[in-house]
Amino acid sequence: MAARARKNAGGDAPGSVKELGEQVDYEAAMARLQEVVAALEAGDLPLERGVALYKEGLGLSRACRERLRTARNEIRLFTEGGLSDFQGMEGVGDDADAE
Repeated sequence: MAARARKNAGGDAPGSVKELGEQVDYEAAMARLQEVVAALEAGDLPLERGVALYKEGLGLSRACRERLRTARNEIRLFTEGGLSDFQGMEGVGDDADAE
């Protein structure tokens, strides 16, 4: 694992915040964050590289949190809006529940 961490510690790897741009692909950001954490945990990086990876990790963590917050809000809005659209439609779709 340490060899993989060293390999992933060099340069701007695919999935870094710079490559992801404004629209963060959550899965790619999480995968990169895991690589950054593994490299930092290996503990065999020069100080400058460790600091750079730490900063990248913070950015990835923030981007993931923001994407999760956005998704949670979208689901909440859809759920709240969707429920009001179906109020007063008792009996519609009841036979699907009976199966």
